[in-house]
Amino acid sequence: MTNATTTLFRRLGIDGSSHRCRHYFATQLLRGGTSVRVVQTLMRHSSLATTAAYLAVDEDERSAAVSALVA
Repeated sequence: MTNATTTLFRRLGIDGSSHRCRHYFATQLLRGGTSVRVVQTLMRHSSLATTAAYLAVDEDERSAAVSALVA
């Protein structure tokens, strides 16, 4: 079953889906400094573990976090 957003994306030649947009939304909020708990509520997740599955973290972000501890 394909939803309307996915159908529209395909028609426009966009490789994406509403689910992928949710991943992007959550990750960009986190990278912008929004608390993970706020991201959780905006995503309407009851479990923080569910929200965590939507969040991408790269090596630069991990390094910056560790560097902030020793600074």
